[in-house]
Amino acid sequence: MSSLFKRASWTLQYSDDDRTPAKKQFSLGTSSKATAERLQAELDDLYLRGLFDPWTDDFRETLERYKRPSKPQEPISLASAKEQFVASRQGLSEATVSKYELVTRLFEKHVGMETRLLDVEPASVAQFLESRDLSLTSKHVYRRHLSVFFNWAIDQGWIEDNPADSVTLERKPDKQPKAFTKEEVDQLIEAAEGELATIILVASRTGLRLRKLTSLTWQNVDLEDEVISVRGSTKSGKERTVPLPERPAKALRELSGEEGAVFDMRGFEASQKFLEVRREVLPQKEDHSFHSLRHSYCTWLAEASVPIHVIKRLAGHQEVQTTMQYIHNLSGGHEHVDGAF
Repeated sequence: MSSLFKRASWTLQYSDDDRTPAKKQFSLGTSSKATAERLQAELDDLYLRGLFDPWTDDFRETLERYKRPSKPQEPISLASAKEQFVASRQGLSEATVSKYELVTRLFEKHVGMETRLLDVEPASVAQFLESRDLSLTSKHVYRRHLSVFFNWAIDQGWIEDNPADSVTLERKPDKQPKAFTKEEVDQLIEAAEGELATIILVASRTGLRLRKLTSLTWQNVDLEDEVISVRGSTKSGKERTVPLPERPAKALRELSGEEGAVFDMRGFEASQKFLEVRREVLPQKEDHSFHSLRHSYCTWLAEASVPIHVIKRLAGHQEVQTTMQYIHNLSGGHEHVDGAF
């Protein structure tokens, strides 16, 4: 049987020790996992029936040759497709499902409930985005959500093209990371109550994302070697170790845990309480959130002339371009040149 894995697009591999080469791979030409799995099931069926030879046959021609006749399908309405799409999103976070429901509902209202899905054109999407009083960032978010919806509809066989992908928007300006100074973070720590103070301290000195920080267990914390093991980062999926400076290490020792969760406070609660403290202590920093503590960590490392590849590893960035934004924000340069010569 075949195995499916992701490269630039989904790739199918068949193995047979009696063939040369023993393994045959080919791209399915799709970035949609659902579409790839459907194609895999169809090709495996033909392979087992002796109707498809991966080593000699073109899979597209084979699928076309043995395409099963289907009953003519009534064009589905946008309203019906929207309802089924939102239902298919269950299992994602409540906020994500709500956002999909909002965007598709507003779009449905704009083009009309009786509109057939296959009649939606790129102009309909462009006009919808322009009709809303949206910032450029929100326009990109709305188009992205609609694109997910239309890609899902393609997988259902209801349409062939994604009208949202043909809509061109102005590029979003580069967003500079918003960091606190060390003095500002100390103010936040002093004003915070209970374990929130320790959470802020550890976040600012390790750069851990809030979700990772509030899900830490004592098994992840090595107070003897003063490191934290971060398993299964949400973006890279790799494990990394982050040094634990003396101050946060001392604060964690005072919690004196041995097993289970390090913190009782969960992510959403910590985020909301942090914002309350920030509004009270630093009202001028309205555009700074808990995630700004991670930006602060990377910025402080860059200001201390820590090598870019080290910052990238400590922060768990997949691409060096992400780390470079902290280097670009540095001012001056004379002191580094003078030091070098």
